[in-house]
Amino acid sequence: MGLFRRKVEPVPVGGARAFWEWWAAEGADRVASAQSEGRLDEVVTALSERVQRVHAGLAWEIAAGQQAARQLVVTADGDPHLRRFARRWLRLAPAADDAWEYADFRQPMPDPLGGSLEIDGVVIPTAEARAAWTRRRNRLEVAIHHPAFADLGETGRTRAAFLLLDQALGEYDVTLWLGKITARAQAFAAEQPSGNLLQLRGAVADLRAELTDEDGGPTWVLMSGETPQGRVMAMARVPLDQVVAPHLDEHLALTVAVADVDHTGFPSENGLRQLRALEDALTEKLGNAGMLVAHETSMGRRTFHFYIDSTTTAADYIKKVSEGWRQGKVTIKVVTDPPWGAVSHMRT
Repeated sequence: MGLFRRKVEPVPVGGARAFWEWWAAEGADRVASAQSEGRLDEVVTALSERVQRVHAGLAWEIAAGQQAARQLVVTADGDPHLRRFARRWLRLAPAADDAWEYADFRQPMPDPLGGSLEIDGVVIPTAEARAAWTRRRNRLEVAIHHPAFADLGETGRTRAAFLLLDQALGEYDVTLWLGKITARAQAFAAEQPSGNLLQLRGAVADLRAELTDEDGGPTWVLMSGETPQGRVMAMARVPLDQVVAPHLDEHLALTVAVADVDHTGFPSENGLRQLRALEDALTEKLGNAGMLVAHETSMGRRTFHFYIDSTTTAADYIKKVSEGWRQGKVTIKVVTDPPWGAVSHMRT
């Protein structure tokens, strides 16, 4: 990241730095003691005020740690516009120790059937939840039913369904692998396939494994379509979602003209070699400062879709590398786009 760090950061992170200064000086010990002694309410105001200085829309919670005694989670609570602030908070966090670990998404419970939650005074044991799911392209559409939903209104049921899923899968997997989520007041019919939250976790794990390559990275999908300007071929990573790198909040579209084309107007063998060499040069040193997520090729040109960290000079790096392109005109457009809306047409 140091290679791309700017002196002036367009997205302020001063609140995050101040949080961790307070945390190191007194916050960690103070909150741990209060939580251990059952008087967490005494530090809620202090902790909330400092999280709000990172961004007013962030939420926090303290949960059991996976390796440490406890975990502090600061989350955007599902808002794609705010995840960058939570991620930048996390990236400034100290290393985990025996007392504390940190996350910017709610983590799954070790045993998704062994807990409960309370919504509007209604206790909801997780073991009694049932889920039915259907594959829609590269996500699962999920319906959740619980007997206690009969005692909740629509808003309470929906909130409960999302919290049950967060406990079973973790907020990250819910966002990345689930599509439409429905909270059902009615039980599933006897003949309708359904399972408990642990079985749903297994279905998500199977989907993840299918869409992950041998090195643990994303798979890529090839697409084609017709536009008023002619045929377009595209390749995009799967899954194509902001949640995989929420700190990458700017969309950079690099469009290059390609002179070496075949009789169809698409890049010839030599043109493709040149494009691959350019792609390698563009991505070689980006690291965590940027990511190539897709590219589209049409008659005599290719557009590379990058997402970059606005607090770095990644855009300047890409511009400099692209200056070496000799096949034709180069254009670059950079816009702020935390939800990754510019590539939504290529999501599968």
